Amino acid sequence: MQRSTRRAIRSNAVSAAGVLAVVAAGYGVWQVLGGPDPQVISAGDAVAGDFTCAEASSTRADFPDGLLPEGAIAARLCTYGHIDSETYSVPLDALTAGTADLVGMVNGARRVGDGDRACNDDAGPRWTMALQYPDGSVRSLAGDEGGCEDVALGDVEVQGIAAAVVDLFVDRLAAQRRDATPPPDVPDDSVACDALDAGGAVMPWSDPSRLTSATLCWATTPGGPFASVPLTPEQTEVMLADLSANLRDTPLRAGGYACPSWTQVRITGRDLWGEPVTVWSDCRDFYVDQQLWVPSAPTLELLLELSGQRLLPPPTP
Repeated sequence: MQRSTRRAIRSNAVSAAGVLAVVAAGYGVWQVLGGPDPQVISAGDAVAGDFTCAEASSTRADFPDGLLPEGAIAARLCTYGHIDSETYSVPLDALTAGTADLVGMVNGARRVGDGDRACNDDAGPRWTMALQYPDGSVRSLAGDEGGCEDVALGDVEVQGIAAAVVDLFVDRLAAQRRDATPPPDVPDDSVACDALDAGGAVMPWSDPSRLTSATLCWATTPGGPFASVPLTPEQTEVMLADLSANLRDTPLRAGGYACPSWTQVRITGRDLWGEPVTVWSDCRDFYVDQQLWVPSAPTLELLLELSGQRLLPPPTP
């Protein structure tokens, strides 16, 4: 359906609800006033988190009066149908604490009516979010990536809150994980060397010291394809211990600093929650969030041996 047609339908739904808009504090979005109260779903025996993204529905009937029903017991962030999951990683676990905040944010934002504003920077849906209710039903909303950052609820479109919704989900899930046990069935498959270049993990930076598996990758030509070799559990343990001991706030690179002959190198893997992690380097300084890891001589020698590389001689003044 063309965006203009979708907007016309959403405009009719909003007009019928008698929505008024005012600027809201906090996330800087618009709040809905004077409209109907959302449906509350409170009966049922569904187990929070026991559902999949594939179970979600997003028909007009799922959103009475263009609002999300209240009473959601869990939420999952999901990739949109045509998006490659290897370039846009979503959490494996469901959010079960803080779902009311998500519903409140979406229901409190301004609905877009036909002619409200022109959007010429629409990047299209990038993610969906599935909300589970006590009666076992699962509803889905879709969010734009960048661009206008609209969120669609069936035929109703909410203006400019896609990034704020994801940020709130990430914040609540990160807090939930602090007091939770990682799932036992986290996949142990490798993370593609270039998987995070085009999108990245949704969750905040994952501490590389929590890697459960690791692969060493290096570019075979500048900007070209990657070669790779998996690290054994023993090699991973050596690498993680060295990383923990040699994190620095400033780089050591200076005149006379010998670099390996690789043009790009990175270590990819997964943490305890299944989140993909990438630590990358151009020379010998590996970037770890806001810090740098400079491998010790024995660990650097191990990485060089695994990649079949060598140290280039220090540059001459």
